[in-house]
Amino acid sequence: MRPATQLNPAALFDSDLALLERHLEADGPPTEQALIDAARLLLRYQGNPTAAHLSVIQALLERWGLDRDELFSMCRAIWASQWRPTAMEQQEAVGSGADVGAEA
Repeated sequence: MRPATQLNPAALFDSDLALLERHLEADGPPTEQALIDAARLLLRYQGNPTAAHLSVIQALLERWGLDRDELFSMCRAIWASQWRPTAMEQQEAVGSGADVGAEA
């Protein structure tokens, strides 16, 4: 039995597709966040032939002039640069690391 707190992957399907489509509609070069999103969702949906996500990711890669290996290489460099997702800055800080760096 699965823990109640574990998300059903199907619950993420629509929000993931909407996120990819927003990146596809964006003008200009990809942001670090867009690259990271494309790579993580490519990993999530690879092997799922019914997922429309893969065709949107392929369209993103073509627009950006990248292949899969180049995408993953760029993402490794992004993470190595100490970059962290901007979504974390926008969400309420919760968890064991929420007070790190806060002045007492």
